[in-house]
Amino acid sequence: MKIPFFSEYAEKIRTLKDALMHCVYASQMLQRKMERAIKEGKAPCCGHFPKAANFDFAGLKRAYGLLSDDYSKKIFAGCVAARASGNEDMFKSLMPVPFGAFKRMLSEVNHKFKYGDDTYEISANNWKMQYAVFNIPLYGEDLRLVTTANAVNLCIPDFIEQYRYRDKVFIESGDYVLDGGGCLGDTMLCFAAQAGKNGRVFTFEFNPYELEIAAKNMEMNPTLSERCRIFKNALWNKSDESLYVCDNGHGTWCSMSEFSGYSYRVPTKSIDDLVREMSLPH
Repeated sequence: MKIPFFSEYAEKIRTLKDALMHCVYASQMLQRKMERAIKEGKAPCCGHFPKAANFDFAGLKRAYGLLSDDYSKKIFAGCVAARASGNEDMFKSLMPVPFGAFKRMLSEVNHKFKYGDDTYEISANNWKMQYAVFNIPLYGEDLRLVTTANAVNLCIPDFIEQYRYRDKVFIESGDYVLDGGGCLGDTMLCFAAQAGKNGRVFTFEFNPYELEIAAKNMEMNPTLSERCRIFKNALWNKSDESLYVCDNGHGTWCSMSEFSGYSYRVPTKSIDDLVREMSLPH
């Protein structure tokens, strides 16, 4: 026996194009629901967000209120919705290039730029990741970078320029760049290449596994490394506070409140204090 609604639904999405449009529409709907919840500062009453109960919606509301334009607010709500739902299609809909083009880019980068076939693995708690070395010509520099073996960490921030905001926010020669969450240091060095010899990059990263790889990347790119400085702090709105850390590799997270089984504590530093301490122009 066929249920009319589902048979009609199947007809509507029988082509790939229709299925894709349905995913986009569903993602936009979830994004709007999440944006309303963030504005209200409370978790949405919606079964599509199974992870939302663990989110600090009062904090999300404050962060949302700091954004000055509608486009930024929509992207912020979309990212929160994707995290809260665990829906892979939502993540794909937020990408600045079509997902198919991104997969082709990954394949091409692995084929053309991977330096040798060696990979190595770092494990922490229930987390593990494989890394490889890539030789990449970017921004007028020949970069040698350790990054994730599948090149995702390289393609999203550096080739797609994830951190560029349309034609409004981007790095120019001589800029001072604040890198909040330096991860493996590969993007930090790409920022340094874009900022040029008169630019500087100030990176915040405290995860010991990622700092280990960032040190390798700096060692392999000594000229660019001279433009960079890493602070082993959590970037926060106040300095000299202490956050509790759950050590989970790339998924490491912090909390203001002590929780059972926390891994260690990390000191905070604010952008205002960094600017004062380094006598940066502002």
